[in-house]
Amino acid sequence: GGAAGAPPAAERRAHLAHGAPDAVEERAHARREPPDLGDGGLALAAFELAWSPFVYAQLKKPDAPRTLARVATYAAVILFGIGLLNAIFGRELLFLMAEPRFHEAHPVIPVIVLAYLTQGVFALTSIGIGISKKTVYFPVITIAAAVLNVALNILWIPKYGLLGAA
Repeated sequence: GGAAGAPPAAERRAHLAHGAPDAVEERAHARREPPDLGDGGLALAAFELAWSPFVYAQLKKPDAPRTLARVATYAAVILFGIGLLNAIFGRELLFLMAEPRFHEAHPVIPVIVLAYLTQGVFALTSIGIGISKKTVYFPVITIAAAVLNVALNILWIPKYGLLGAA
């Protein structure tokens, strides 16, 4: 900073005179950056948190199967609709929102979308394991998914690089 007691404008001029960015300049730069939209899983995580309590609350009602089937269908349509839009327009969104150095990552967008779709389908359907009180399957599924992930990484990353890692 500048001298103690210096007015803010004088401190800013002194800062800039030495070529150091100040808070005003940094905030202006931050506004030019694309917004941080997370990894795309925020909406899915919110759905997953709400889905279980909703399902268990519905189970006490006589029309539970019909209601759950309808809501699950709507959720699946929305999930796949968003996934399809991301797979189709992901490249354009990436080019619009990200710096040029990230543009070469566009081929992995459909693969990442597929991963989120898989997670969404699991979130929709795995509630049945809890309802049937067969939760012993959760660690089995998790371990199997981890082993499959490691095996596919070993096979695909050397051959496909970034696309194999996705």
